[in-house]
Amino acid sequence: MPATLAHIRRPTYSVCSSCAKRLQSQRYFSTTSSLRALGPESPRYITIPKPPQTPKRPLPPIKGVLPIPKNLFGRKKNAQFKTSYLYLESTTPEPSQRATPNGPEADRLLWKQRMSEQRKKNFREGLTELATRKTEIMRRNRARSAAKVRRNNELKNMPEREDERLTSPSTTKEIRDLLLPLRPRGRSAEELELARRRYDAKQEVKKEHRQEAIHNLYMHARKFILTEKQLNEAVEKTFGSDKDPIVWGVHNHPTIWGLGHPDTVEKMLKSGEGDSIDQLMSKRETMMQSRLRRVAEMLTGGKMDVQPKPQGLLGRS
Repeated sequence: MPATLAHIRRPTYSVCSSCAKRLQSQRYFSTTSSLRALGPESPRYITIPKPPQTPKRPLPPIKGVLPIPKNLFGRKKNAQFKTSYLYLESTTPEPSQRATPNGPEADRLLWKQRMSEQRKKNFREGLTELATRKTEIMRRNRARSAAKVRRNNELKNMPEREDERLTSPSTTKEIRDLLLPLRPRGRSAEELELARRRYDAKQEVKKEHRQEAIHNLYMHARKFILTEKQLNEAVEKTFGSDKDPIVWGVHNHPTIWGLGHPDTVEKMLKSGEGDSIDQLMSKRETMMQSRLRRVAEMLTGGKMDVQPKPQGLLGRS
């Protein structure tokens, strides 16, 4: 009987089948209990000494984005006004007449009155504290900025250090200019002279283009509309007057509205097929005159404003 009781009271341990198989097949290289608790696959199987100061754990990331606080005081005068007695009294006024509540709802009404007074008190104190905090922050920012400016001025105006004075070159500027000519390292005098000539040539080309643009502006200046009378004449010539207006699609008036549709590429390619000898000679003569005018402009260096005989408002060259 005692043997049976001892057998019943013996402690039993429940181990799953997978863990039992792993423990049976696992072999250890050490007999110490600390290492026997960890397998070879664990990173702590081999003891590695830690440094005396362990690295600091990083702070947990802040989830979400904090909103930008509302600016209650836009300007300095506005901040002074919002903390004044007039603004606080007008924002959180006291009730003119307050009767003592009676009846079954007396406790709830008294509680609501206390909550209203507490909200008004919190509003006044919060607004005053926010104004004080803003004034303090602006004062600290101004003091920090002034100290930084003062420090920068001191660094800029401080005398030269002794090591810089002793190691600075003792030769004068004239001798340095004579012995050390100011030219890029690795370029000879011939290369510098060639670069200077290229620069001068580019500047000359720019000057010629500028003069040509000014001359063209002078030659076409008489076509500009400068007065109200010239503007009225141009409008009447293009769109007609109130009595005789120019209508869309009318070909009798010399206007862009009466020229019709522009020529297509196929029509322009076939324009010279059915022309007579006189028409071809006329086109050739017009082309030669245009070329001669361009040659004369190149030789004289000026702009020749030669207008051909106009055909309609726009004219054709």
